[in-house]
Amino acid sequence: MAGLGLAVEKTDFIVNVLPLTDATRGILNHDLFSLCPKGTVLLNVGRGEHLVDADLLEAIAEKQIANAYLDVFHQEPLAQDHPFWNCSSVFITPHVASRTNISSSVLQVVDNYRRMTEGRPLLNEVSLEKGY
Repeated sequence: MAGLGLAVEKTDFIVNVLPLTDATRGILNHDLFSLCPKGTVLLNVGRGEHLVDADLLEAIAEKQIANAYLDVFHQEPLAQDHPFWNCSSVFITPHVASRTNISSSVLQVVDNYRRMTEGRPLLNEVSLEKGY
């Protein structure tokens, strides 16, 4: 977090792919946007709760953020009356930033099944302590 401000001060694009944790909830907010150069582009494919919607709309109005490409929202599907629909600088995608490769996924499931039956540690486990 300490280096985040320095990172966005000289960027043209912010791409958020963070997991949602207590530390990242609301991370895309007024304070962060104010550190960005005018005209920064935001892509949020992480989680909807990372973004403070009102702060993004304000940053767009102030031209701090030029465009936002949003694949995730607090509520999905995005409500029909949400202001994002009427903002020409917001581009909405249908939560498909990544597609599952069936071939590789099946191999991972089979591998983890074998690991489980052999009493070995599983791969790619979710950590309840970390929150992802």
